[in-house]
Amino acid sequence: AYAVSTVFPTARHIICLHHMLGNIADHVRPHCRGEGGYERFLKLFWAAYRAVSPTEFERLWGTLVAEYPGARAYLDDHLYPIRRLWAWAWVGREFTAGIRTNGRSEAENRVNKAIGCPKTTAFELFKKLNARVKEQTRADHIAVRQTVRHKHDGDIEQIFPGPLAMLRHYCGPFALQTSYRQMQLS
Repeated sequence: AYAVSTVFPTARHIICLHHMLGNIADHVRPHCRGEGGYERFLKLFWAAYRAVSPTEFERLWGTLVAEYPGARAYLDDHLYPIRRLWAWAWVGREFTAGIRTNGRSEAENRVNKAIGCPKTTAFELFKKLNARVKEQTRADHIAVRQTVRHKHDGDIEQIFPGPLAMLRHYCGPFALQTSYRQMQLS
């Protein structure tokens, strides 16, 4: 958070829901015994999260902590004080481009770590990523060509023999695959 506020001083910090839910599972699930259990807790939690106003959030939060008193200490000490950083009643007023988790950057970091190492320069990582993309693209093209050029078992071949023959003769793999999917849906 400090690094982001230093580099992007006008950016608003919000909490990643994925990580927050992981922490909730670790700290709250053991206290969710009884009717409904953890599933009921999550239903009430998501209702509070999606509240459209701070007043509605407070009402739903009160219901949540009243129904799960064993989890109240964690909820009130750790989540409630930072509610303006994750609850929709506050975050919904911010432009987030629909992003509520940092899963995309986590996935990118995982790929970068798999390809490089701590001593890999940015330029070396860039070259390795480009090589990986080229190989994936080549493999994808081969797979598409192998699957779309041959006849498939099933009704589509019998219902659309003429159009499929023309598509196979005149079109590329993407157009053929797209048309075949549309035929399956029709």
